[in-house]
Amino acid sequence: AGSMTQTQAAGNANAMIDGLTIVSESNTLDSAVNGLTISLNKTTTSAVNLNVASDTNSIKKAVTDFATAYNSLSTLLRDQTKYDAATKTAGTLQGDSAAVALQTQLRNITMGSTSLGGSLSRMADIGLDPGSDGLLTVNSTKLDAAVGKLADLKNFFMAADTVTPTNSGMAAQLRSFGDLVLGTEGSITTRQTGLQSRITDNTDRQSSMETRVLLTEKRLRARYTALDTQMASLTSLSAYVTQQIAAMNKTSA
Repeated sequence: AGSMTQTQAAGNANAMIDGLTIVSESNTLDSAVNGLTISLNKTTTSAVNLNVASDTNSIKKAVTDFATAYNSLSTLLRDQTKYDAATKTAGTLQGDSAAVALQTQLRNITMGSTSLGGSLSRMADIGLDPGSDGLLTVNSTKLDAAVGKLADLKNFFMAADTVTPTNSGMAAQLRSFGDLVLGTEGSITTRQTGLQSRITDNTDRQSSMETRVLLTEKRLRARYTALDTQMASLTSLSAYVTQQIAAMNKTSA
C-alpha cells in the first residue's frame, strides 16, 4: 500500500447546461432537466447537443395498460352481476344496485366524449374501440396515429374543464368518478358500510340465539332431571303398593 500513488483525486462531476453550472456527486444527472436523465460519459470542454425525442413506445404501453386495467374491472363487474341461464347460477352481486350502477356509469364515461382533445374526442379516436360487451379493443393503427398528436392525446386524457366537468379529459373523468364512489359518502363505501352493518347485526342475532338455546337447554335439562326423580319416587311407591296388596291378598286367603 505504501508504494501506491494517487493519480486523480475524487471529486464531484461538473457540467454546464444552457449556461447553468451543475454539480453532481455522480455522473448521472436526473434533476437538471425535468423528466430527463443525462449520463456524463467523458470529460470535454466542447459543446454537446442533446437531441430529445418522445418515447412513443412508453406512451403506447401506458394507453394499452389503461385498456387492460379497464377491461379487468369491467370483466369483474360483469361476472359478479350476471345470471347464467344455462347453469342457472347468479353472480355474487347479481341484482346489487350499487354494482350495477357502477358498471353503467363506467360504460357511460368510456362511451362519452370530450371537446378538449382537439382531433381526438372519443376512445375510438385513440385506438380504444368499445365493444358490445363493454370491453376496449386496442387498434394499433389508430393508436399510432394518435401518438403522433401528443398535445391532443395529452388533453384527451388529462385536460380539465372547470365549467363542465363531464367534458374533461377521459382520465380526469375516470379519476373524479373513482374519487366520488370511493369517497367517504361514495356509493361503494356506503354499500360496504351497509353490508358490514348487516353482518354485525346477524352476528349479534346469532349470539343472542345461542344464548337463548343454552338457557332453554338448561331449563329442559332441569325439568327432565326433576321428572326422573319424581318417576323414580313413583316407581318405588308403586312397588311398595304392589307388595302391600299382595300381602293383603295372602292374609285374606
